[in-house]
Amino acid sequence: MKWILHAKPAVREEFKLIEALLRPWKSFDTRGLAMVLAFATVSLTSAQSPDVLTYHNDNAKTGQQLHEEILTPANVAAAKFGKLWVLNVDGKVDAEPLYAAGVPIAGKGLRNVLFVATEHDSVYAFDADSTNVFWRVSLLGAGETPSDNRSCFQVMPEIGVTATPVIDRQLGTNGTLFVVAMSKLGTRYFQRLHALDLATGNDLSAPTTITATYPGTGDGSSGGRVIFDPAQYKERTGLLLLKGVVLLPGPRTAIAAHTRAGSLGTTRRRLHRPV
Repeated sequence: MKWILHAKPAVREEFKLIEALLRPWKSFDTRGLAMVLAFATVSLTSAQSPDVLTYHNDNAKTGQQLHEEILTPANVAAAKFGKLWVLNVDGKVDAEPLYAAGVPIAGKGLRNVLFVATEHDSVYAFDADSTNVFWRVSLLGAGETPSDNRSCFQVMPEIGVTATPVIDRQLGTNGTLFVVAMSKLGTRYFQRLHALDLATGNDLSAPTTITATYPGTGDGSSGGRVIFDPAQYKERTGLLLLKGVVLLPGPRTAIAAHTRAGSLGTTRRRLHRPV
């Protein structure tokens, strides 16, 4: 996967308009796995770009940016709006990239960071003001690969991270990014919730393997309870952080069309404890 952005001559390296990348969009499949993102090349102001910590900016998922101080109908125009640079990643990007300003990076001070998760089960932290990569982590366990597409042709050729992660700026020393990754080992499938340090990418605790049962009937149910099957479901909808709980809403794949979909939740500070 490439993010292709070409700079206008007047653009300075410290250019800060990352929020312009974070508009509603869908990934698309090409033979080169390329994604083109663009943003405006207008003059900087002293205002700092606001964080984008969840899918579509807020918990209501409205996509609104009510405090926009840089982009206007006048400056988002062909003469001032263009591609800036190329950011290479290792797979398709279905999750919305997220942005956090002023993250403490060792040896580099406070930096603005763009977080990108891929269907190859990787998460990248890019310098939002250049093409530098601060860190990249794989969410795969030993010997694992991303999941195959499970006969669901909406996400191909592999399933890793599909749902947009969510960021908690208050949890941990540097803030925490929560992300769900799907993987497989032989014929066994796994889905795990990771809590990554924003500054380093390190897991703040052991990843939590997602398991659940709920009263009901349907495909795969047993004894009057529906059992979460990590091979049949996958996390599509963006994660939600609400009142200290990380919600994983409606995980399912196309092959699980006849099963029940619901929501799972876990407290952000005790990832082993479902609620």
